[in-house]
Amino acid sequence: MTRAGLDKEPFVSGADTVLMLIILAYIRQKSAYKWDSTIPFAFFLFHSIFNHMVEYSSKLLDRTFGALSDPTRRRILAQLAKGEECVTDLARPHAMSLAAVSKHLIVLEKAGLVRRRRQGRVHSLTLEATPMKEAQAWINRYREFWEGNLDRFENYLNKLQKEENKHEDDRQ
Repeated sequence: MTRAGLDKEPFVSGADTVLMLIILAYIRQKSAYKWDSTIPFAFFLFHSIFNHMVEYSSKLLDRTFGALSDPTRRRILAQLAKGEECVTDLARPHAMSLAAVSKHLIVLEKAGLVRRRRQGRVHSLTLEATPMKEAQAWINRYREFWEGNLDRFENYLNKLQKEENKHEDDRQ
């Protein structure tokens, strides 16, 4: 898939951005080697994974990962994991206006992560786990592939670290 008018530039969805962030976080966690020299390999690794992926309900995944990307929305989902709550109860622990919390709830609703029930003037929300289960299924499909690539990447980083240590020893 390509962006309109750009035949050679690949389209990168929100789910792909999440994948790239996972890879970069892994690199940062595992790497004792210089960060600048690992970034080109990370992009190579990302594009290799991207090229092997099949589109999987891209819009749903984009909405799900987009909704989960915000810490306030994740805290709201954590509140709803305990059970149904009304909008005012959901808004209470957050340092923002009721209107701002309502905007977050709309994003969660559009992603299918919450369901709203109206009873008179009271709006109650419940957690809907299906989109998260689908996102987890998408992640699990590629976990083995990612782990294999990340293991190879870790070996590459270890090799680079050994070479750098060897060069430092030779200089002394």
